[in-house]
Amino acid sequence: MNAEPFCRIARGYTAYSLSIPAANAIEVDDPEGLRFIGREDLNLLVWRRGRDAARLSALSKDTPDSQDLLGDTTSIHLRAQSLVHDTQTFVASLYDTRSEATDALEGEVFGLAALLLSLSGAPAIRPRFERVTHDGCRLFHTDKLTLRLLCTYAGAGTQWLPDAEVDRSALGRGSNAAVCADPGKIRAVRRGDVALLKGEAWPGNAGRGIVHRSPPARPGTGRLLLTLDLAL
Repeated sequence: MNAEPFCRIARGYTAYSLSIPAANAIEVDDPEGLRFIGREDLNLLVWRRGRDAARLSALSKDTPDSQDLLGDTTSIHLRAQSLVHDTQTFVASLYDTRSEATDALEGEVFGLAALLLSLSGAPAIRPRFERVTHDGCRLFHTDKLTLRLLCTYAGAGTQWLPDAEVDRSALGRGSNAAVCADPGKIRAVRRGDVALLKGEAWPGNAGRGIVHRSPPARPGTGRLLLTLDLAL
């Protein structure tokens, strides 16, 4: 893969003196800190931005409970040169009418997509926003992509494992216990925080993608999840 789209992330940060824990993950308090994702010894970065109660409440209250929320968004891409229009098109594909939720989601998608486009230099982003009520990603796994941004607005956040606690030879065999013998080592991204996850296709990261899963589904509850993937 041509690594050129990632030069913007890596420039000036790969050699920066920063102590990376054995988990190969760090948390930062400022979006500028997301640029550290370019470091080779880091595969997860979490922006602890705090919980904006109004934003989270609006999305949770005014977002449909059913699968009708998710329209056919497979052809929608967010591009820097048309980000306002693309964001409006994406949100309009999910909601029938304007509401506090559409306003909140437009602000979220626009801000996070602009940040990710600036960080990566990628030509476009594929967005997805959905209410998750199933256990489809209950097994620990790595993503076969370059870089993914996740933010949970309602429900439990994405769970992940420190590298030191993972038996990668057990991935894909259907057993979470085989991947991590101690459930107490499982960590989670907080609701409202922004996570950048490196996948297997990140240049030089084959066999090192962050190991993660959706939290176990609970009856009567669901998650609101925004996913932004680089479209290369």
